[in-house]
Amino acid sequence: MTRKDSQAAQERPAGEPQGKPSRKGKKHKKQQQQQESEQQPEQQGQEQPHGHPYGVQPWGNFYLTGVPEIRTAGLGLLSPLPDELLLDLLFALPAADLARLGLASKALYCFAHTSELWKALAIQELEGDFVWCGSWRETYLQHKARGYKAHSHRPLVVQGFYSDFLHQPWFCANVEIQPRWLEVDNIERRAGLTPEQFRVQYEAANRPVVLTDAMDDWPALTRWSRQYLTAALAGRPVIVGNMPWRFSSYMAYCDSGAQQDEMPLYLFDKAFAAASPQLAGDYRVPAVFSEDLFEVLREEGRPDYRWLIVGPARSGSSFHVDPNATCAWNACVSGRKKWIMFPPGTPPPGVYPSPDGADVAAPISLFEWLLNFYEEARESKHPPLETITGPGELLYVPRGWWHMVLNLDEAVAVTQNYVSSVGLPAVLAFLKQGSEGLVSGCCLHDRSSLHDRFVAALQQRRPEVLAALAARQAAAAQQREAEHRLCQLFKQPGQQQQQGAAALPDQPAAAAAAGAATGGSNGFCFGFDVAGSDPAGGQQAGAAGNAAGGGFSFGFDIPAAAEGGEGQGQQDSAAAEAAGSEAEQQQQQQQRGKGKGKGKRGRQHKSEATEEEAACAAAAAAAGEEAKKQKHAGGKRRH
Repeated sequence: MTRKDSQAAQERPAGEPQGKPSRKGKKHKKQQQQQESEQQPEQQGQEQPHGHPYGVQPWGNFYLTGVPEIRTAGLGLLSPLPDELLLDLLFALPAADLARLGLASKALYCFAHTSELWKALAIQELEGDFVWCGSWRETYLQHKARGYKAHSHRPLVVQGFYSDFLHQPWFCANVEIQPRWLEVDNIERRAGLTPEQFRVQYEAANRPVVLTDAMDDWPALTRWSRQYLTAALAGRPVIVGNMPWRFSSYMAYCDSGAQQDEMPLYLFDKAFAAASPQLAGDYRVPAVFSEDLFEVLREEGRPDYRWLIVGPARSGSSFHVDPNATCAWNACVSGRKKWIMFPPGTPPPGVYPSPDGADVAAPISLFEWLLNFYEEARESKHPPLETITGPGELLYVPRGWWHMVLNLDEAVAVTQNYVSSVGLPAVLAFLKQGSEGLVSGCCLHDRSSLHDRFVAALQQRRPEVLAALAARQAAAAQQREAEHRLCQLFKQPGQQQQQGAAALPDQPAAAAAAGAATGGSNGFCFGFDVAGSDPAGGQQAGAAGNAAGGGFSFGFDIPAAAEGGEGQGQQDSAAAEAAGSEAEQQQQQQQRGKGKGKGKRGRQHKSEATEEEAACAAAAAAAGEEAKKQKHAGGKRRH
């Protein structure tokens, strides 16, 4: 990601020289105050001992020091350009032209000595075949400039040059780790988990956890010193920042060069096990992660999945989600790692993924995010999970979780991504998209076919896994269908509700009788009103339930038993009892709904309710007596 991708150019304030208040443009007041306090000169025109090596100061100091700015005059016709755009143009210059440009003015001197320009030249032209010489500029010139005298450069401390954009990388590279960044530790720590316990409690729940005993039998914990790794990796380059580099040279960079970089280079080597089998033999995959279904593709066909990670203090990984919807584990062999994690679907503040997830706009460095967004994250409704892992501790990173890692010390770790039966549905769904921009870890032309190759290999080597997955998916589909039918029972279409409500008689006894007369089936209807509905009765409330939100009703048919005999008598008796029960319910509802009026109107309503209740009770009693007679007659016929 270039600086242009993550920063937007800003307009120059009226009456001020061209410059940018900050690289992100907002939420930087606290950070700017820190920068200004550290950069204020003791006297006008004099830089503090530990300031920027070329005297670059943040724009806020322009108002405090009284030293005139030299940018406008020093850049001439280039002065209208934002610092960011001007630096992008300088990236296109060869080293000789960049050196000449630095002689033109003090302002261009500051631009031409920006460390990022010489870092890019060294990486592009030296291609990893170099020895670290103390700085990126010094390393490049000693390897490429004929007649250059080693370490002859003495930085010129320029007065009156202000640039937030050029000052920010130096500030982030030198700011101390704040104690408040290390206070929170809210990720569970567990020991003694069986594979089944881990699967149920964390993998199926998609929750991170620190395992404190998963590495107890690793020889790496006692063997992997710097000397041991240097010997094991001698004779082959390691991958550092997508660049092959000798391990010994990288260690020299860790000792002196990493402190100069805003984002120190990180060794992330995916081929370490094949190149150095002794390192692969120094660790074992913990039992809780023993199932990795990508193994069916063999080593040559599966996506990249394991890495040796080495980095100096202040190095690390910015916010990301692990590839291909996989889960991962990260085992810390030495040093300490600070972790900050956000659950799936919750990008961290200041991190903006594209709609398809293929691109992410984010602060350039870990410290830029910590300085500008950490407090906001902690004070949000859903603060992140955080922890620090040390030697012998392993962190489980569930699929879809955003996470960043900051090395608090020089650290060595091993990490692997994997697919288990629990995560298989998510991985297959992700790979089925077949997007070359989203699928990663294999050659570009193999990405769109990874899903089909993976399924074919599973069918050949692990068919029981696909069978179990199909069974689970079928059971889930049946469960969803059952839930849908249950919902339909209580939520009928509006037209059917209106028809059913119109067919309901005013009296429950008559409704029960109508239900019993439906020819071969027994009908049942039920209704009641809830608070806020019209207190005219359950049937009326049920009829208007969906329209007014104050009532509810439903009904269904019960298959009839054999005609005649005891079955018919039981049906009639049940119908009468249901009618009587419903009459009692209606009476109770009407008593609650009525009698609320006051004065003459209240007494009138009470009188009408009494007459209706008496009629309902008489009808229910008559229906009950008739049912008893029929039941008695049926008993005589049976005997």
